[in-house]
Amino acid sequence: MKYFIGLLLVLVSMPALKAQDCTTYFPARTGAEVVMTNYDQKGKVTSTSQMKVLEVNQTAEGLQIKVESNIDINEKDKKSKDEENPDLHSKLTFYCKDGEFYIDMKEFMSNLSLQQYEGMEFDVSSKDMAIPSHPKVGQTLDDGSLTMVISNNGVKLITITVDITNRKVAAKEKVETPAGTFDCFKVTYDIHSRFGFVKTVGSASVWYAKGIGTVKSENFNKKGKLTDYSLLTRLVK
Repeated sequence: MKYFIGLLLVLVSMPALKAQDCTTYFPARTGAEVVMTNYDQKGKVTSTSQMKVLEVNQTAEGLQIKVESNIDINEKDKKSKDEENPDLHSKLTFYCKDGEFYIDMKEFMSNLSLQQYEGMEFDVSSKDMAIPSHPKVGQTLDDGSLTMVISNNGVKLITITVDITNRKVAAKEKVETPAGTFDCFKVTYDIHSRFGFVKTVGSASVWYAKGIGTVKSENFNKKGKLTDYSLLTRLVK
């Protein structure tokens, strides 16, 4: 009887243990800040991305990290900056579920030029990208996707989609940035995006560090040529 009760308690506690067994890929502390500096292919600064942790909550499924994201674009474009514009200011949620850490796909909205749609309605749906707690080189990861429908007074104007496919853990490497040196694992993937009738195909490499997130990223066009890259330049944990 005691054995049965003990076994029952273990079985009941397993989902909770699984939810808690999750390595985060973002600082899990209120007030923590991550700043990425974005460069073009020639090394010229194009923008900086600042993400600050607003809340850290423990839910039934696992940890939840609510983040405020702000994009500071280069001087020549600063006149168009507006904090209400969704490609410059947004709220993101990173979270643990079933032992994996999920990255909010709305983060990819920062790469889209949306100034002309200021004040319109945005209907966003997504399949967030997961990162396992213990990634292994050669491992295949699930895809991610983002669909955004922009409307004005109920009339649909344009549909934007971003599909992340062929995600793989390519390597484990040390990466040095202005913010320090980090033990990372490198993930590669393909990007298929559509902005109305305009289609774009490319690929990317991202270096993640546990407890921090993205340390470095590189984007390539369909011919494999580097188009831009980002580096972690400031970290407040």
